[in-house]
Amino acid sequence: MKKIAILLVLLLGAGIFLGSRLQNMSIATQDSNAIDAFGRFRISRPFNVFDMQFTYDLEPLFFEEVATGGGDVTHVANSSAARLTTGGATSGDGVKFQTFEYFRYQPGKSHLIVFTTILGSKTSNVRKRIGYFDDDNGFFFEQDGSNFKVVRRTKTSGAVVDNAINQSLWNLDVLDGTGSSGITLDESKDNIYVIDFQWLGAGRIRFGMDFGGQITYVHEIKFANTESVPFTVTGDLPFRAEIFNTAAASGANTFDFTCVAIMSEGGFNPLGLSGSTESPVLRNVTTGNEPLPIISIRPRATFQGITFRGVVVPKSYSLISEDATISYQLIFGGTLTGAVFADVDTVNSGVQADASATAIT
Repeated sequence: MKKIAILLVLLLGAGIFLGSRLQNMSIATQDSNAIDAFGRFRISRPFNVFDMQFTYDLEPLFFEEVATGGGDVTHVANSSAARLTTGGATSGDGVKFQTFEYFRYQPGKSHLIVFTTILGSKTSNVRKRIGYFDDDNGFFFEQDGSNFKVVRRTKTSGAVVDNAINQSLWNLDVLDGTGSSGITLDESKDNIYVIDFQWLGAGRIRFGMDFGGQITYVHEIKFANTESVPFTVTGDLPFRAEIFNTAAASGANTFDFTCVAIMSEGGFNPLGLSGSTESPVLRNVTTGNEPLPIISIRPRATFQGITFRGVVVPKSYSLISEDATISYQLIFGGTLTGAVFADVDTVNSGVQADASATAIT
């Protein structure tokens, strides 16, 4: 309940009478694209947790591709797009194109994912997926040989389950021209797709498209007061596009992924613990052109028995040379010789460090 000051303006002859009074009033709005996943008016500035476009290349520092058989991802310069292909007709061939980073969901903030893709026409025995998901959990759009659908993937039971809803069963707008928007979706055209959600384990997910600057939500899933467990294991997920042959197909098939933005609506306050590590022994550096590793860090594979998806951000470093001038480098993704990594702090840190490697390439 909000108190609203009502201003009365009365014209009395040549003068003006001003008066006001306070009154309790309720303000309500229909669920629409004007509010975020938490039902708040979209008047706050969204914070981009991540955004990417493929102007020059496939951004290999941010995206990885995992291919099977002839599957591949290529850069299409004239479209500034990543083109995913099965590479052939063999069953099982395809590729996953996914961000290295898992983006943190901040409780209490609406998470908004917006991306552009040209899925192409439905093709028998070919499955295309794109959205906010990994092998275990997430939310995405899926096209197969006969259907276009939205999917919620969850592993809360211990096994991966895909809850798919075909376009004909969407509960807000089926996008066949008969819905409230009057729009008929053409998957072969370049479209802006939208997913927003409140996690907290029991929130809601909305799927939609942006037509002409207006979001048209097509399907909504509400989990509060309906589920006995959280609707996914986590809201911290990567962005992924993938294409696979589900059986022998008719030649190679492709689709293009152009751009993505992942936003926390109403701001974002990154949380984490600060820590440090050091090389415990002095390293003797000989004159030459071969670099000597001083100290290396990497994320742990697991933390508290769970696959570690945290982000490690190096903030500062310092080096001291006792008696000579040296040059130093920061190397990302090098291959170490003789490395022995150990936890920096097994209980409180997701970082491992090594100070014994003898070479790096």
